[in-house]
Amino acid sequence: MRILRYAAFLLIFINLATLFSCSSSGGQSNHRQLPLENLKTLDKTLEDAPLYVQKKQDIIDSLRRVAESENDPEKKWHTLLALSSQYRLANADSAVLIAKHALETIPEGLSEEEILKGKLIYIQALATSGLFYATLSRLDSLKNKDLSLESKIELWKTARIAYSYAASYTQGLDQYTMSLIAKQDIAKDSLLKYLPPENTLRRFLYCSDLVNSSNWDRAKQELTKFLKEVPPSDNLHGMVAYQLAQAYKNQGDFTNYVTYLADAAGSDIQANVKEGLAMQELAKWLYQQGDHDRANRYISAALSDATSGNVRMRTAAISNIAPLIESSNRRELKASHTSMTIYAVTSTILFIITAILAYIFLRNSRKIRANEKKLSSSTKKLEAYVGNFIALCSNYSSRLDNLTRLVSRKISAGQTEDLMKMINSGKINEKDSEGFYSLVDKALLDLYPDFVESINQLLEPDKRIELKPGELLTPELRIYVFIRLGIDQSVKIAQILHYSVNTVYSYRNRMRNRAIDRENFDEQVANLGNKVNWIDNLPQ
Repeated sequence: MRILRYAAFLLIFINLATLFSCSSSGGQSNHRQLPLENLKTLDKTLEDAPLYVQKKQDIIDSLRRVAESENDPEKKWHTLLALSSQYRLANADSAVLIAKHALETIPEGLSEEEILKGKLIYIQALATSGLFYATLSRLDSLKNKDLSLESKIELWKTARIAYSYAASYTQGLDQYTMSLIAKQDIAKDSLLKYLPPENTLRRFLYCSDLVNSSNWDRAKQELTKFLKEVPPSDNLHGMVAYQLAQAYKNQGDFTNYVTYLADAAGSDIQANVKEGLAMQELAKWLYQQGDHDRANRYISAALSDATSGNVRMRTAAISNIAPLIESSNRRELKASHTSMTIYAVTSTILFIITAILAYIFLRNSRKIRANEKKLSSSTKKLEAYVGNFIALCSNYSSRLDNLTRLVSRKISAGQTEDLMKMINSGKINEKDSEGFYSLVDKALLDLYPDFVESINQLLEPDKRIELKPGELLTPELRIYVFIRLGIDQSVKIAQILHYSVNTVYSYRNRMRNRAIDRENFDEQVANLGNKVNWIDNLPQ
């Protein structure tokens, strides 16, 4: 007991030392203060994401029903375009299919301006889906047309989206990326040229220019004011918050950087935007700070959104973060490997010591329990045998007593001839044998409850034994139970059962003829299950 106590104290000490070592060396620590309240708000918004998805789906379902029931071709066409626009940020492939269907079913009498609007919605869907060859080729075919001011604005809006998405997709391929960014800037400048001063998109582009031109103080001032005017459920809110986060990042204020990234990511969730940048960027930054649990949740959510929305450019961008995740996890595992190895070795040694001591204690307990179990089993068997033996003795005693009275009565009455006739006819033995065989059958079946089923497995399927209602054993089965008990001499069996030797031979031959393996049938019966040698199992 003293050794066990020392071992327990040692194990507790090593556990505490190892845990202290792991906590002091595991993971990278960063002293930048995280805005936990904002991150918790984002966590809650992420939990509620299915509700926002359902709201978007309700809008889409409503437009679908209108499109299906609308009989006016022109109204139906405009409804399909509205449905494609709703789908674009939720499921890009569906947006492509619906816009394509609308362009294939243009109603008669539609103006060129309206048709152009449909084509631009189709191009936006293609860009979001990541089908950039089709996007840019269709876009180039529209640039040289003579367009109204409204159409020019829509064209350059679409061009800015398309080039922005394409540039994001080609990150790492500098010459292509720079070319696409240059075209994106041209589209942005054209928009600023045509958009009216009070337009919210013009205001957003102006603020973005402030960020890109390093005028961060002015950008923060304008963007903070702008952000308060746009509700979080509006996609524009997420875009403004993302730009504000970039301004703070460029000035080294990472607390506000994370605050507004979290705001932008939450807005993307509420607006059901599948192609937002905020969530994946926030996840990457949190990985670098060592908050791996939250970063894992965020990157999984970003990947799930990009995949469910079929936004291929975001899926590709998120996949580039995988090496960072793997590298970060590898560093953390390496930092804790030494401590865990020490912990495992010492725990194993203490476990072995404890196991040896426990074995010494339990060995005797097992022996005692085994002997008790063995004694209990043997006692039950012995009780069963004694009970059957007493019942058979009682049966024989009763038979002898009845026979004695019958003989005495017959002799006293001078009916010796009648007595001899009864004896010669076998009626006395027949009548008494029924009770005797019933006791024998019960005793044998107590030893082998499944004997009939076991015997039938050795017989041909069409020659198996079927007992009559109320019948325990047939004469053949009764004989073979004794063979199972190890009494295989027909003479001995005949003496026990009061059969003639010929009868026993006849029954045994009859059973062999029904067996699958006639030559080895008796041996197979003798080896059924485990032999009952209860005398050997009695405790010494």
